[in-house]
Amino acid sequence: MPADQMAARQRLDRSEGREAMPVTVYFVDGYSGDTALQPVTLQVPHSQAVLRAAVNQLLQPPEYLKLSSGIPAGTRVYDVSLQGGVATVNLSEQLYTRSGSTWANTVTYCLVYTLTEFDQVERVQLLVAGKPAVLEGREWSRPIGRADLKNRGDFTVLPVLRPQS
Repeated sequence: MPADQMAARQRLDRSEGREAMPVTVYFVDGYSGDTALQPVTLQVPHSQAVLRAAVNQLLQPPEYLKLSSGIPAGTRVYDVSLQGGVATVNLSEQLYTRSGSTWANTVTYCLVYTLTEFDQVERVQLLVAGKPAVLEGREWSRPIGRADLKNRGDFTVLPVLRPQS
């Protein structure tokens, strides 16, 4: 493996020398022409709030690998909760500083695939400032699961990218 690729994979360890846990996060891959989801296993500081830790990683995509989550810089995570198999994510209004159908699909797929990676999560509900999100005219009036998105077929899923051991 070339040295630059090895260095890039080593940057997937975000644990900062603390006790770590792996979290697999889904980003849209720019090398694919934004047509594929790239799952990336990141090493992050250990936390009891694993769903929130995963969402926080979506706010920091590894752009040096041409990966994106569509979530604009400055967006904050107000809350992430889980009840009855539904993960509810409440983000700040900065989410709306971008627009377009590609952006809306990117945010939707990255959030749903990342959170449904956890066994206890079946579907995701996205809120913005406590109200159901509206992305390009589509209101998240109900939770969305992977099965809902697979029927749309917007992205293929690539093999998981892992940190260099």
